Amino acid sequence: MMRSRYWMRMSMSIVILLTANVSLGDDWPTYNHDNARSGITSEQLPQALSECWRFQCNHAPEPAWPPPAAQDFWHNHNQLRATVIYDRAFHTVAVRDAVYFASSADFSVYALEAKTGKVRWVFFTGGPVRLAPVVAGSKLYVGSDDGCVYCLDTDNGSLIWKYEDAAENSMVPGNGRMISFLSVRTGLVVDAGKVFFAAGLFPIEGTFLFALNAESGSVLWREKLNVSPQGYLLASTQNLYIPTGRTGPVSFARENGKFRGEFDSAGGAYTLLVENTLVTGPGRGAKQLNAADVTTNETIATFGGMRMVVNGHIAYMQSEKGLTAIDRRKYLALSKQRIALYSRQKQISDQLKKLARNSAPANELKDDLRNIQISLRQNKESLEQCFIWKHACDDTYSLIMAGSTLFVGG
Repeated sequence: MMRSRYWMRMSMSIVILLTANVSLGDDWPTYNHDNARSGITSEQLPQALSECWRFQCNHAPEPAWPPPAAQDFWHNHNQLRATVIYDRAFHTVAVRDAVYFASSADFSVYALEAKTGKVRWVFFTGGPVRLAPVVAGSKLYVGSDDGCVYCLDTDNGSLIWKYEDAAENSMVPGNGRMISFLSVRTGLVVDAGKVFFAAGLFPIEGTFLFALNAESGSVLWREKLNVSPQGYLLASTQNLYIPTGRTGPVSFARENGKFRGEFDSAGGAYTLLVENTLVTGPGRGAKQLNAADVTTNETIATFGGMRMVVNGHIAYMQSEKGLTAIDRRKYLALSKQRIALYSRQKQISDQLKKLARNSAPANELKDDLRNIQISLRQNKESLEQCFIWKHACDDTYSLIMAGSTLFVGG
């Protein structure tokens, strides 16, 4: 497959493509490359990059959610951070010789020539389009705040089919626009002849998870949710994972949409699936990523970062001030040990509160508590040794890997 080889950056209203050599290229058909949102491509880009062309949008993105309040007095959370920031920039996908993105400002989907940046076609929906489209074969799939999912021809942007849940799709004012109660604010997953997505804003008004036939748009199944789906959907071979922004992500069976479980998290619309580990965050308060075992839904590690890509045994983590490489297998093993030690420490502390100070059992428990504290200190020292390298970096919100090179963005 021949196409222009390039690197892209989409800021608030500008697309920048870099390098114009022609060679074999790896497609980027969905947000962060694949349904696990890995952010990794096998294509190795040249180190010397230069601007090839620039596309200027008429309007900057119009995010759905305002910044959070300064403080949550009820839960005693200070300096709250925004957790639903998936639509503050345009996100691009690229397949063959075209680049595609959608706009929350003018309700449209754009197709650009990869070599020149020239507009190939524009398709207008009935509401803001907040997340990147998905390209599968010769079709492009995208969801909109108008409550509809569209299937378009990638060659000319013509409509192939449109799905709308007419029984539930009522329009209301939102962000200065008319939007649907069933706004589609999850990225779509297109796989194995099916289109998966979630729609709806507030569970009390109705939020749903759908599976459609990718060829016809007919409904395969539809399941009611009890969460507000916000951000890019993820998929493994068995499950779907839905971020919710202000609360923890939830999982459902791909086969029928049945609920599989929820994950303890401080929120965040960023998610990443690595083998049997779901990474999510950063939440309302601490600038951290939570890693959970998808088979047990239990937290197995906490990383002090914002974004992550994982290649083999190394995890590359982006924080507000730095970029770090971590031996993730060692880190996860030590983190599990640390969680178990903290759990045992709490159990002993609770037991001591119930016992008389001078009783023999209390003295034995105090010895156990001291040993646990020693083990925790040793564990902390071992965790520090898991960091392979660190570099200062102020770019916080975008991280991908092309070949053996990391690219970061703010």
